[in-house]
Amino acid sequence: MNSTGPFRTPETFVDVAFSRRLELNEMLGPLDYVQLQRKSHPDLGFAWQEIAGGFAFYAMENSPLNQAVGLGLHGPVTSAEFDAFEEFFRSRNSPAQLVLSPLADVSLMQLAGERGYKVTEFNSVLYNRVPRGYQATQHPELHIERVQPKDSQRWAEVLIAGFEGQGVFPTDLFAPYALMPHSISYMAWLDGIPVAGAGGAVYPDRGVAAMFGAATLPDYRGRGAQNALLQVRLQAAAEAGCELAVICTQPGSGSQRNAERQGFRVAYTKVVMVRAFN
Repeated sequence: MNSTGPFRTPETFVDVAFSRRLELNEMLGPLDYVQLQRKSHPDLGFAWQEIAGGFAFYAMENSPLNQAVGLGLHGPVTSAEFDAFEEFFRSRNSPAQLVLSPLADVSLMQLAGERGYKVTEFNSVLYNRVPRGYQATQHPELHIERVQPKDSQRWAEVLIAGFEGQGVFPTDLFAPYALMPHSISYMAWLDGIPVAGAGGAVYPDRGVAAMFGAATLPDYRGRGAQNALLQVRLQAAAEAGCELAVICTQPGSGSQRNAERQGFRVAYTKVVMVRAFN
């Protein structure tokens, strides 16, 4: 059997049933996030709706979480279901954003095409199996700590600074991720300075660990922070009893390269399709 990094190369055939599991990466975490925010801020309009086997999320104006994921993986999508998806966003004065798995039923793509959706982005979905008892390799320079509630805002500020150049993010976007009940969020420190952060969540009842939100301050890149943060989150996934780890990245990005160095494999590439209503 071939192996890459600390993991064995996965041999699972990626079919629609397996895609349902992989798409939990972008369904369960956002669901936790929106539910937490709605409980903390009941008057701000955070919302979610289950549609066509997936979820639509709304997390305030211009949030990158405003999208629908997992639709069409349990059979054909009807016009009525697509209407419900569009109305969820239209009623909130938000563009309708659909994250489409290539294994979704063809009816979903046809409906999006008929209604004028445009492709705006591609996302690579990578996965690997988490070995039992996996232990992260200790980094010679970095000190890595799990983010505590009192440090969530500082962690969020590191992520925002690390994502500079990739968009403008609200200052309060990331902090709730570290407060979610299933969170595995970590920060890397160098000589007492927080230099990188990464988020994630574990769902042992589904056997899945979701990895997301990883960024390093520009002056500290190239020193192994993201590999170290990925390893420590994988150790947390192993300790929680998760079988699969899943990451969604931009194709050809540094994040994808870091994941592949740890033995992750690209399962497929999704398209993000958008329709504005004004």
